[in-house]
Amino acid sequence: MARKNNTRTDNGLADVIDFQTRSRCRSEARGLDPLAVAVTMLAETGHAPAWNDYGTDGWDDAA
Repeated sequence: MARKNNTRTDNGLADVIDFQTRSRCRSEARGLDPLAVAVTMLAETGHAPAWNDYGTDGWDDAA
């Protein structure tokens, strides 16, 4: 079958799975409190979430 999408090209990013985001979404969907979500993410991925870690690109000041 011929490719019909001429505007976007494959860059391989569609195959990347963000394990931290997946763990956080799964925990929040189960109704866990924020501390339990953080502990679960740390146990599953080895990284603690940083909800207050803002970048310097100015997006946090947009509102």
